[in-house]
Amino acid sequence: MIENESVDTSKVDADFFNHFSERVTLEHALNNTIDSQIMGIFNVSQSIENLLKKYSDHMEAFRNQCFIDMVPKYYSKGNAIMRILEDENNGTDNLYAVGDSLNDVSMFNITKNNYTFNETEEIVKPHSDNIIDYVYEVVEDILR
Repeated sequence: MIENESVDTSKVDADFFNHFSERVTLEHALNNTIDSQIMGIFNVSQSIENLLKKYSDHMEAFRNQCFIDMVPKYYSKGNAIMRILEDENNGTDNLYAVGDSLNDVSMFNITKNNYTFNETEEIVKPHSDNIIDYVYEVVEDILR
């Protein structure tokens, strides 16, 4: 996580930041003076709506828990899996997808063997055919 004093984080739950134990300064990140990769960028003080409007011809965004996954247009988990299945000459009958966020909906759309959790937020649940409490329930379904 990049420490940035110009961003007001006072409205962000303090526990959220505790998940990021390794923090770097903005200067170090921009000057590439550290040995790390940026895996996610977020700005707690603005929405991403303007960014999406400006670049919607080139990118898509999927909410992933409290982050936004920003990817090139037509890139999604579902499209990636379909490409692998095409390369392997396989269908979706034996494909099982488990997810808990909006970035998983594209997987749910390509197979009837899809699962989300009872604890998942309500907006995701209508996209899944199966709602479970534990991953072992998926394993039990596979073994039947």
